[in-house]
Amino acid sequence: MRIPPAFQIHSNPRLKPAAWIHELGHLLGLVNAGVPMTEPHEDDAHPHHDANENENCVTPWSHESGDLATFIEKRLNAGKTSLDVFDQACKDDMAAFAGGAIPPTDP
Repeated sequence: MRIPPAFQIHSNPRLKPAAWIHELGHLLGLVNAGVPMTEPHEDDAHPHHDANENENCVTPWSHESGDLATFIEKRLNAGKTSLDVFDQACKDDMAAFAGGAIPPTDP
């Protein structure tokens, strides 16, 4: 069984939940992995990962390649402690797929 890189590189147990959430994004089919995108936001160089490198989303490639700790640190330093870690593009995709609405991402 292949262990995703996000789980191989983090020894800090506090980082594991974010790694799981990143992988959950894949399982949900986000970023062109089954759930259609309402607007293009897939990283051309890293399929099924978000091209938007921002502090509001856990799906960019950098989080799988080791920057997950930096992502969490930026969120905590900005006072964001919720698990609201999918950006608006991912939320829009989920809402369109489910036929409902998902609240906007934290400002």
